Amino acid sequence: MTKTNILFLVFSIAISLSCTHIEAQTNSKGEDCIELIKEYSHYWIKDNQGKNGFRDLFGKKYFQDCNLNGYSWGLIAKHLGKPNYTVKGEKFILYRYRLNNFTKDLGAPGNLFLEIFVSDGKITKFRVLDVDG
Repeated sequence: MTKTNILFLVFSIAISLSCTHIEAQTNSKGEDCIELIKEYSHYWIKDNQGKNGFRDLFGKKYFQDCNLNGYSWGLIAKHLGKPNYTVKGEKFILYRYRLNNFTKDLGAPGNLFLEIFVSDGKITKFRVLDVDG
């Protein structure tokens, strides 16, 4: 083997290992989010209308970067409690939780929601929606 082939092989192995490491971090991030949801469930449910500020701060701080796509809805459903709104589509169910309660107008700027799209019992989208008008 030439030096070029050996270097190519070493770099290929290094890139492969770093990609595996990144994938493992992504998966553990989802699991970390699930653990946070379980740990703070009591406070989340207590602020069910988004009036005491817990959901607002918690959602902005922790849920912005959560990737729970592919996880079972059943893992977190009981820890989040009853959603404020449920929309049933043809191929999905949208669970929407209010993170704050500035106004009754849901489309008003400043409203924050946690939206969880579920299809066949699996989370397909988990996001914080900031209504900006």
